[in-house]
Amino acid sequence: MTRVTVGLIVWIATVVGGWQVVGGAQTAAPDARVRPATEKSLRLLQRTAETWTTHRPCFSCHHQGLAAMAVDVARDRGFDVDASWSRRQSRFTFRHFLPRARAAAQGGGIVGGPLTAAYALVSLEANEAEPSEVTEALVQFILRTQTWDGSWRVGYPDRPPLESSDFAATALSVRALRAFGSEALRDQIDVRLVVAGRWLAGSEAKTQEDRAFRLLGLKWTDRDDDEIEAAAEALLAEQRDDGGWAQEDGMDSDAYATGQALVALHQAAELPVGHDAHRRGIAFLLDTQRGDGSWLVRQRDYPGRPKNEYFETGFPHRESQFISTAGTSWAAMALALTR
Repeated sequence: MTRVTVGLIVWIATVVGGWQVVGGAQTAAPDARVRPATEKSLRLLQRTAETWTTHRPCFSCHHQGLAAMAVDVARDRGFDVDASWSRRQSRFTFRHFLPRARAAAQGGGIVGGPLTAAYALVSLEANEAEPSEVTEALVQFILRTQTWDGSWRVGYPDRPPLESSDFAATALSVRALRAFGSEALRDQIDVRLVVAGRWLAGSEAKTQEDRAFRLLGLKWTDRDDDEIEAAAEALLAEQRDDGGWAQEDGMDSDAYATGQALVALHQAAELPVGHDAHRRGIAFLLDTQRGDGSWLVRQRDYPGRPKNEYFETGFPHRESQFISTAGTSWAAMALALTR
């Protein structure tokens, strides 16, 4: 297993109040706020995902994909989650993609392209769904849409941050193939993962979304430890003085970028929760969470660029509620991983 090396993060080796060294390794004294903050966010995410399914027939990356990932991480860390919610979300996703399965298996019919298909499969994995004709069709769609250089491309490349990064499309496609690729496709998938890993390792990450998913993708394609450590170092270097991360240069720190960075560093580089970078990131999330369990992430408006039609899902922050749902999902994952 790859760990962020001591040499990589010498600058975060300081022990501060509430943190201690045991047997030469840093450990964290649990923050009493983490569990209630996580539970409050999970309840809100599950409610708003249910509301989405009653108002829209379409699968969404922000309300189904990321919310399911957050619930899955929390379940794995011992939080009490409603299993029936996961089953209902899986049925909704299945109903959306079933009429599109035949076209998807031929490489078409999926609005949003590989990123949407990958988020759908990752959410089905998180919801513990069984393989089906839908998962088989989405796997075929992903296989058919890989580009010659090994990457997958976003369908709408101008909807940042969630639909803006080929690194995200590539890393999530890799994870989806690993989750639902059949044994009959195993040799082909192994080759696809190798070329995807080469693209991830050799391409320049420019945004927070790029850097986080580059790190995750390198892990999911089993790249060398030194490449994973270098990607982790690049992500760590972007942490702000307030403990958070920002989506892009010139923007303020927010829960979307901060939660995402902490999840990637923990899951791909095994950054210990006792390190200062993690402690400061978690403190930023706890200090900026709203009393209702949400985090506000501002919607970015660009003239002429497509955006989802607004409707009320019961999540706070009105026109910013869809991206705030995604940000709250990443933040809840980061908090749950500290348990």
